[in-house]
Amino acid sequence: MCSAVVEPYNSVLTTHIIIDYSDCSFIFDNEAIYDVSRRNLDIESPSYTNLNRLIAQVISSGTAPLRFNGPLNVDLAEFQTNLVPYPRIHFPLVAYAPFVSAERAYYEAFSVNDITNACFETVNQMVEVGINCQPPTVVPEGDLAKVTKTACMLANTTAISEAWGRLNLNLDLMFAKRAFVHWYVGKGGHGFVGGPR
Repeated sequence: MCSAVVEPYNSVLTTHIIIDYSDCSFIFDNEAIYDVSRRNLDIESPSYTNLNRLIAQVISSGTAPLRFNGPLNVDLAEFQTNLVPYPRIHFPLVAYAPFVSAERAYYEAFSVNDITNACFETVNQMVEVGINCQPPTVVPEGDLAKVTKTACMLANTTAISEAWGRLNLNLDLMFAKRAFVHWYVGKGGHGFVGGPR
């Protein structure tokens, strides 16, 4: 989901396509990623580069079982099989731990138990747990420290409904005022006039 002024419109309009043409979609909420950057990585004003590197690290970790040998190798079809109970409900929650800034890496040590528990804390969630015995690789020149253990959780949970609820509330508030609707109508979105849903 995006942090632009028209985020509710863009997200809802995109969701219609994603529901029909995607089997499993992972949501990354910019606001949550900004919060992780500020709180855990001590970046006061995260840039898109900071956010993109963070997302890249999480995606890399989540797809590691596809790329490396290990006891729990999976393929893309297994993501869908294990995480999608019904075809239209295919938005698993992503969580990652630990988020350690490069500056604090030498002062913090995490056990497997600490990292696992951190995945279930809402502050680490971005929206199948596998084990990769190779140490994680970080994005070069990124904000995350190189650590020996990480966890990335991809889970189907009703908690994702909170993100959708926030999005719908913001959409209703903007659309009630017809804010920025002219941008979409001007670009050929005539069906948008009746309502984006």
